Amino acid sequence: MANTLVPMGWRVGRLDNVWSDMDRMMGAFLGGESRESVDWAPRLDLSETESHFEVHLDLPGISKDDLEIEFHEGHLSISGKRDEPTEETDRSWHRVERRRGSFRRVIRLGEEVEADGVEAEYTDGVLKIVAAKAEKARARRIALKS
Repeated sequence: MANTLVPMGWRVGRLDNVWSDMDRMMGAFLGGESRESVDWAPRLDLSETESHFEVHLDLPGISKDDLEIEFHEGHLSISGKRDEPTEETDRSWHRVERRRGSFRRVIRLGEEVEADGVEAEYTDGVLKIVAAKAEKARARRIALKS
């Protein structure tokens, strides 16, 4: 079979890898969020309201049985794996960009989150986690006394 595309060993996305490495180092240096990963780290969105934190991760192609979510001492840990494809000997790969293998993301939400108030749902390859804040951690208006 004649190869007409760039061979798989030729790295196209080196700049992307540099940014990923820099992001991981700065996250470790500044604290609060860690992208500890064995093979890759899925992108996530983290938002906050007065009553809760909300995390969204894009995890297409991963079974919910391959995901594990834990909350311990103010840290939300999300880990899982995307299986490697079976090796096919009748095919030449020209580009392999989809990440595979194990991952782990740890996000520091703080002690104000109620451990029993963390809920997760997984729909159409998107993991959504809602972590309720403890009542004492929520902002409240203070009345002025005269």
